[in-house]
Amino acid sequence: MDTTIVAVIVGLLSGALGSVLGPLVTHILRRREREDEREREIHRELREMIEERLLDCGRERAVAFRIWAFVRIGQPPPEAYNRATAWRWDETKDRPPHRWEPYRITDQELRRLVEQLNERIGDLNSHHISVMTTDPDQWWTEVLEKGPQLREEERQVRLRLDELRW
Repeated sequence: MDTTIVAVIVGLLSGALGSVLGPLVTHILRRREREDEREREIHRELREMIEERLLDCGRERAVAFRIWAFVRIGQPPPEAYNRATAWRWDETKDRPPHRWEPYRITDQELRRLVEQLNERIGDLNSHHISVMTTDPDQWWTEVLEKGPQLREEERQVRLRLDELRW
């Protein structure tokens, strides 16, 4: 009989404890799930921002090649520059640009790499206009020198993104 009383008391206590702890545990798990989902959303947004910048690498290389091709077929450098940059404008005008917010990147290594990549893209973009004032062959040599640096930084950014699994 003592065993039955103890079993009933334990059963009642475990039922009461379960009815109190069950909703609490469920609440905690759902909140954790929402936080994880929000973190994944933030990482997705940041990856899209970075991927857009990585696409800019290809666009800037394409603009440089187009300038060079237009100059080689006999167009004056200012016209070659204008036609190549007009092509880039046409390529990107229908896409809403991602806001460039590298300060939101919480991984310091990735932020450093992305900011370096952004500077390198800006350098190449600024270099395009110098085709009007320098010898086109010298200009193209400088573009070719900038290419491997840009590709290496692009590779490092992609590698870090993959490491973080964003």
